[in-house]
Amino acid sequence: MLEGLLDILRLGERDASNIGKQNFLPSSFIGGPRDMRQRYMDAIALVQHFGKPDLFITMTCNPSWTEIKEHLIPTDESHNKPDLISRVFRAKIEEFKKDILKRNIFGKVAAFMYTVEFQKRGLPHAHFLIILINEYKLLTPEAYDNIISGEIPDENAEPDLHSLVLKHMMHGPCGNLNPTNSCITHGYICKGHDKIVFSVHNNDTNAKVDEIKEYQSARWVLPPEAMCRLYGFSISEMLPTICPLQLHLKGQYFVSFKSSANVDTLAMLTQFFEMNRTNVEAMELNLLYREFSEHFVWSSTEKTWTPRKQRHAIGRVVTCHPTEGERYYLRMLLMNIKGPKSYKDLLTVNGERCSTFRESVKKRGLLQSDNSLHECMSEAASYQMPYSLRCLFATLMIYYNPTNPRQL
Repeated sequence: MLEGLLDILRLGERDASNIGKQNFLPSSFIGGPRDMRQRYMDAIALVQHFGKPDLFITMTCNPSWTEIKEHLIPTDESHNKPDLISRVFRAKIEEFKKDILKRNIFGKVAAFMYTVEFQKRGLPHAHFLIILINEYKLLTPEAYDNIISGEIPDENAEPDLHSLVLKHMMHGPCGNLNPTNSCITHGYICKGHDKIVFSVHNNDTNAKVDEIKEYQSARWVLPPEAMCRLYGFSISEMLPTICPLQLHLKGQYFVSFKSSANVDTLAMLTQFFEMNRTNVEAMELNLLYREFSEHFVWSSTEKTWTPRKQRHAIGRVVTCHPTEGERYYLRMLLMNIKGPKSYKDLLTVNGERCSTFRESVKKRGLLQSDNSLHECMSEAASYQMPYSLRCLFATLMIYYNPTNPRQL
């Protein structure tokens, strides 16, 4: 955290390699826990903005695809060619994306996302979530019948589709009629055990945490996934772009730096304040923090906001639990006050300086009703599980004394 880093620098430490003890996986590491959590929250931001998805589609790699078969020698098998599987599957995904986004086979798309997963048996598959614009929403049985069928296609009218359904989706006969059927031979027993790693240690606050080692110890990487990563293929994508917005108290944001580099102390939120003070366009637009990324682009290398030239983006202020106190009230102010120029600006109400963000929220009338608590619960309900919601509700009961608990 910046505040602690500055304390160390004031004590005379100048070697960046001596600062920090924990080895952790940042959100920039693809597939790590922070990366997956961030992608999940980004997907939820799309749902909050555009509504629930209309279509959920799974696309599975098929080792019998012509593009795979034609590049195998007669004695070879597809699972011995992970590079070929990865490249063909990637090409199929790109073609399917064109079907969805350019050819509009399901209608005009408002937002979409997909992620690629890898089974232990070796074949990748992708899950697509598609949100259509209002004019193309599936609202009637006839609309669904146009894109999906629960019947075997007519052999005369649709011979190709009929043969594909019989080949890939029909099951049987099995049992005594066909002892060699896949359901009888239990092929999945050879797919390997799930892995978990744990350790027992005393409650030592100075114990070194090595998330990299923990990740490697519990990771199962198959050849197709390895090839996908080596080729640099993306394992997930979403449109439009989601811009996660930092939320931190003054001087209390996390910074990352290389041991041989200078420490950069500029952050997204503080530069947002700076833009509202100095940039003419930002001052004229007078935007909320979450609206800012729709008009400006954050450069993680230059640590600056610049005017957006193309594409639409959606801002997402990182979530915050009510038990975090001042940080929670800071988020409430940023979600309601347009064009703030500093932390001091957020603490000032009618020319009077408040000592805390909670006091500022209260004087602005944001705590006069249960609206903020309703918004907190409504936002959490879109991405948290029931157990977490119950804990959150209990927290609100204890610390915030709502006027109508039963209604809340």
